[in-house]
Amino acid sequence: MSVQVGCFSAASLRRLLAAKAEDERSIGRLGRWDPRIGTKSITARSEILIHDSEYSSTLAFGGNNRLLLRIGREGRPLGVRGEHKALRRGSSVCRAVKMGTPDGDDRLARIASSIRVIPDFPQPGIMFQDITTLLLDSQAFRDTIDLFVERYGDKNISVVAGIEARGFIFGPPIALAIGAKFVPLRKPNKLPGEVISEEYSLEYGTDTMEMHVGAVQAGERALIIDDLIATGGTLGAAIRLLERVGVEVVECACVIELPELKGRERLGDKPLFVLIHGA
Repeated sequence: MSVQVGCFSAASLRRLLAAKAEDERSIGRLGRWDPRIGTKSITARSEILIHDSEYSSTLAFGGNNRLLLRIGREGRPLGVRGEHKALRRGSSVCRAVKMGTPDGDDRLARIASSIRVIPDFPQPGIMFQDITTLLLDSQAFRDTIDLFVERYGDKNISVVAGIEARGFIFGPPIALAIGAKFVPLRKPNKLPGEVISEEYSLEYGTDTMEMHVGAVQAGERALIIDDLIATGGTLGAAIRLLERVGVEVVECACVIELPELKGRERLGDKPLFVLIHGA
């Protein structure tokens, strides 16, 4: 079962509740509906529910003021695209998706709810998926690593290749746990030794990815790790770079996928494993 979650800061949540207070909605704490409870009660430790009678849904927020779950009329988890316009303005949506993990695995919901979304960064129109808030939640960070380790621990992988820069955060603990070496794939002029390079296209221009010569050997089995796949350009370059020296790329793995950008289509026949779909 997939779980829908939205990412809210405390300030955004307060604005959301203020907007909703003008409508016929009830705000309650811990499942008790009480319209007298207002925004002053929203603190970093609050656990609240908002019942939206117009859309017959319940929005459940956890102690970190992030939306945990939306429950529809029949008790099913639902998306938030049909929500009230105040909700759409005040939030971004992530979806914890079942990708080879057990049904009802609540680790996915925790991971998704810990990721902050920053609108219009680094430029207008971009919804930046900020994984630094995930790193602040030690349990969510551990769950993220554990889910990858559970998937790759028995796949005879000898290389975990991390893409600069956030692939350097997730790659090393995965490599240690599964008994593989970690190989950094870096931007130009960052590696001190002899390198092999792969150029790839950006929206405006090109960029280059580099790896140390001798870091991997022909016939090794590799996992490529990054925090996010958008258009798929960097992952595609990483695949080509490793395959040029005879490495078998088993799979690519990311914490977050932005499916509307269709990045997985640029990976050819290489499988992609993700934990979260961002929107």
